[in-house]
Parts: sequence; structure tokens; C-alpha cells
Amino acid sequence: MVVKALQMLADRGEIDESVPQQAIEKYQLHDVRAGTSGVTGGDS
Repeated sequence: MVVKALQMLADRGEIDESVPQQAIEKYQLHDVRAGTSGVTGGDS
């Protein structure tokens, strides 16, 4: 959602066009191994 919002701002000229791609790279959004597994806590 954040990247979409950044893209909309770039489309409107409110931020530089490179910002959405920078966010994707910085937070490794296309790397499926970058996140955590989400298995902490709780009873399973």
C-alpha cells in the first residue's frame, strides 16, 4: 500500500519519480526471503 501511495504522489508530481523504486529496493519488497516467517508466539 505504501508503494502505491508513493506512486500516486509521484504521478501527481509531488515527489520524485524515483522514490517508489527506492522504497522497493530499500525494503527488499520483491525478495520473498526478506521477511520473517511469522511463527513467533501463540500456541500451535
